[in-house]
Amino acid sequence: MQVLTEGVYFLYDGDELVYIGTTDNLYRRIGEHIAAGEKVFDRFEFYPTEDRIRLEGFLIDLFNPKYNVAVGADWNYYKSVTRDFFPNQTVQEAIKKYDEYMGDPFVDDIADRIGTYRGALLRGLRQAKAPIYILHDGGYKDGYFRLDKDWYEEHKDKMWDYIP
Repeated sequence: MQVLTEGVYFLYDGDELVYIGTTDNLYRRIGEHIAAGEKVFDRFEFYPTEDRIRLEGFLIDLFNPKYNVAVGADWNYYKSVTRDFFPNQTVQEAIKKYDEYMGDPFVDDIADRIGTYRGALLRGLRQAKAPIYILHDGGYKDGYFRLDKDWYEEHKDKMWDYIP
């Protein structure tokens, strides 16, 4: 049996989520936090996943723990988009929903498929109040928008109608 040691960990102070991080060695990383003494926490949780970088960014956007620092000039904008699509919930509920929505198509890919520009399609989808959101993956598609797969399946034959 292989034990997955990569994952996302959560530091709590009482009931407050104060930090979200990634690691490939949980106990070493917790020890580093204790030795540094910069974060006050009394317990931790661990979620094993190979998708740790992407999940960490998503959860930081969603929960904004006090010891995580904002990344990038568009932090507040992306956070509001993510929070609109993933309303208040527990970390466990957010992870479950995240796993469900990883199959949603990228707006860029839809735009390529129908032969238009991403910006035009994105503006139209926003005007239509389509369920779009952004997940940070730290890779090639970092910061790209996704569209809810069920909504897309229902409207995919009418994508041109959403371009202003």
